[in-house]
Amino acid sequence: MAPILAAAGAMALLLHPAIPGLVGSAFRGTSLAFRKQAEYSAHFAVFCVLAALFATTARRRWRITLFALMVAAAAAEAAQWWIPTRGVELRDALCNMAGVLVGTGLAICRRPQTTIAAASSVEPDVRD
Repeated sequence: MAPILAAAGAMALLLHPAIPGLVGSAFRGTSLAFRKQAEYSAHFAVFCVLAALFATTARRRWRITLFALMVAAAAAEAAQWWIPTRGVELRDALCNMAGVLVGTGLAICRRPQTTIAAASSVEPDVRD
């Protein structure tokens, strides 16, 4: 349930029309390059955390989770086409997808690898 609530919150945050104004006022006085870098980092971080949450709970179905989150990452950016104060950028979508890949990879690497260890510790069945 927690990953679904996190996803709903992230999508609301990413698609809210007032976010560009809030970000602009928070970074007033900084360069455009810095603001863009902060935006790309935020896109990456949001989807990295979401992917880690979903991949941790999905366990064996991480490939399906990865595919679904990649589609959601692209859809979140594409949905901004219909919001007047938002804009669609390919770099934002790529940062979203990179966050999904890294978050899923971290969740998979963090899992205990018991299958290989358990299989190697089993004695072979020797019959006379």
